[in-house]
Amino acid sequence: MAEYIENQMVEINNDNYKESKHSLLDQDCQHYIEAAVKAQDRLFKVFHLHQRFLSHWYYCIQRRPNPHNALHFAFEYFGEGNTSIAEGTRNLAKNYLENLRQVYNSRDKSVTQFVKNFTKDSRQLILTNDIEWNITGNEEYAVIADEFNFAWSIARLWQLLESRKQEHLIKGFLFLCKSEELSFSDECISPKHDEIPEELRNALKEIIPRDDSFFHRTKSFFNPEYLKNEEMVVYLKIACISAVFGKPPSETSRKPLDNIWLLARFYGIHFYSYDFIFGKKRGLSDRFLKQIETLQDPAILESFDAFTLEKKKRKTKKWGKKLLSYPEMLASIKGKTFLEKLREKSREIIQGKEQDPYAPVIDAWERVKSKDSILDKIDFSNPKFASLLKKNPKTFNTFYLWIAFISETELFSNEEELNDDSDKDDVEYAGFTMAEFIANTRWYLEHEKNLSLITYDDIDLNVLTVLFVFWAIIKLFYAQKEMSEQ
Repeated sequence: MAEYIENQMVEINNDNYKESKHSLLDQDCQHYIEAAVKAQDRLFKVFHLHQRFLSHWYYCIQRRPNPHNALHFAFEYFGEGNTSIAEGTRNLAKNYLENLRQVYNSRDKSVTQFVKNFTKDSRQLILTNDIEWNITGNEEYAVIADEFNFAWSIARLWQLLESRKQEHLIKGFLFLCKSEELSFSDECISPKHDEIPEELRNALKEIIPRDDSFFHRTKSFFNPEYLKNEEMVVYLKIACISAVFGKPPSETSRKPLDNIWLLARFYGIHFYSYDFIFGKKRGLSDRFLKQIETLQDPAILESFDAFTLEKKKRKTKKWGKKLLSYPEMLASIKGKTFLEKLREKSREIIQGKEQDPYAPVIDAWERVKSKDSILDKIDFSNPKFASLLKKNPKTFNTFYLWIAFISETELFSNEEELNDDSDKDDVEYAGFTMAEFIANTRWYLEHEKNLSLITYDDIDLNVLTVLFVFWAIIKLFYAQKEMSEQ
């Protein structure tokens, strides 16, 4: 493969190609998409803090979808007409908006006037100047500021796409469609599918690294108007492995993956956060690299030497062709039982031996691991997991997600249900439901236990549904049994 890539690069570098332009990657549109994705990420990261706001916002925007209303319904949520929020919250929002206008009055009066007059004029265009909604610096306003930032970022992008007759893209990003229209299949052919160049058609037949110029020539076709969802998944994966091919972790590049990853998120090809790969100042994270190495070699776990993981002075561990962080590998492969055994060994006092010899290993584990969950109990060093990952990666990912879903469901099962202002009989729309699903899904996509890059096409939804039904039946059986014994 290395020889193939080297020859390809020599050939392409001697070719005077002309980069084709993507319809969404001009300076303004890309900036607006990035801002909207980041604003959504901020809300999804602490979804429970924004759940009531998002429930109201989605309920309204699905009935009157347009750019102006995308921001208007944020103002409406904190207005006098919404009796579902506390008076203290309403007053806090009022004070926040007053402080925001005061700060901007000496910096950019166009923002001051926009915020002041927006609710008074239903025809007013969305201001496209960058607005720093957290500019007051008051932590008390942080939740409200993030909600206004989300609504305005969506409205600004929506306004631009509407002017270009691409409004359907923002609706797709927000899942503003009826539940029966939400589909993970690709039976329909994209309208411009016949216009795809032969080079791209051939490239989509296998997932191998490509040089940067390939993406310059073909990136404009990374669009649902040209490619089916399955094809966009393949294109994304080609970009992922191309970004890391033949490079040590510190020298991996965000190109050509950077705006491809952004577009894939906007299209709903994956649900990872923007910062999952852009969170580091240099190179790509070990967690991302681990998933890409697994993508290239699903047999990777089968040849992994789990016994070396308890060596306390180790800094890196080979995963595929990359030397990655030892703590990351430790937390990814081994389970909680292994950690408890190390603690027991460290507590043993042996004459003439080092005390707490495994303390560095335990500390490294604790620094990397996420919040406690059922996932901590999985030990992927079991040969059965290695065999499953090698033979059927999709089934492996489906099993992993099932465990993760159960963990999340158990975590929130006893919490108070949301009493929002939505019509409980109206189940026609799925926008808020999908937003909640994505928010709850993301943490285990980015969890250390996830070994694989998971797009919507990397799980078996039929199997996942069966597993859920089976689990629900068991839960119901034990619940009824417990009630009968009382």
